[in-house]
Amino acid sequence: MMDFIKCLWRKRSPEAYISFLRKKGVTVGRNVCFYGNLRFIDIDVTRPSLVKIGDNVHIVSPFSIVTHGWESAVFREKYHELVGSAGKVTIGDNVYIGADVMLLKGAEIGDNVIIGAKSLVTGEIPSDCVAAGVPARKIADLDDFFEKRKKESLHEAKEYARSIYEVFKRKPVEEDFFEFFPLFLKRDTEAIEEFNRKLKLKMKREGRKVMSVQSQLGPGFKYFLKTKPYYKSFEEFLADAGVPSEEKKE
Repeated sequence: MMDFIKCLWRKRSPEAYISFLRKKGVTVGRNVCFYGNLRFIDIDVTRPSLVKIGDNVHIVSPFSIVTHGWESAVFREKYHELVGSAGKVTIGDNVYIGADVMLLKGAEIGDNVIIGAKSLVTGEIPSDCVAAGVPARKIADLDDFFEKRKKESLHEAKEYARSIYEVFKRKPVEEDFFEFFPLFLKRDTEAIEEFNRKLKLKMKREGRKVMSVQSQLGPGFKYFLKTKPYYKSFEEFLADAGVPSEEKKE
């Protein structure tokens, strides 16, 4: 019971869990984020010096890292010997790991990598790629995936706009699109501040973590200011999405 309580306490927040890992000897970089229920994130600390997590790593629960095996459970009975097992697990910088991923000893993920959900990582994953599967392997170059997602994102934004109109019987508003705003938001201080104000009110109303253009873009914000939106206005975006200008009537 006491162990269970200790586990809950060390996982009371992402910051608390990261502090616990570092105190144990796990190397954890800057801006490491855990998403979902921390109770289902299990990082092996029996051999903490073997685990290294880089900077800007985003991990979705459930997730686990294992630095050893227990094949000796069988070896002891069959061969009457204990055979030790241990191996490094390394996650590079700027990595996103989807839900239900396990990293076994010997896993080495490079920089700028996306790991698909339900993957089992057992070996080396090169930098600048997307990997998935059991065992995980490279399935796409990151550059190609980036271009593909940009095209898909446009269609997804329009589909989302139509769904708001159909389901909620109302015209979508700018703050509904806290991920899609680069498509229509003007790159000037006044427009950005007004969008942030409306987005803050929406997030507070819904009891969600407050976001902003700056927090969503991170280090990309200064580059965002030098770009141009795909649409001249939010209204042009809605028109292209096929959303009528008036509210939907019952």
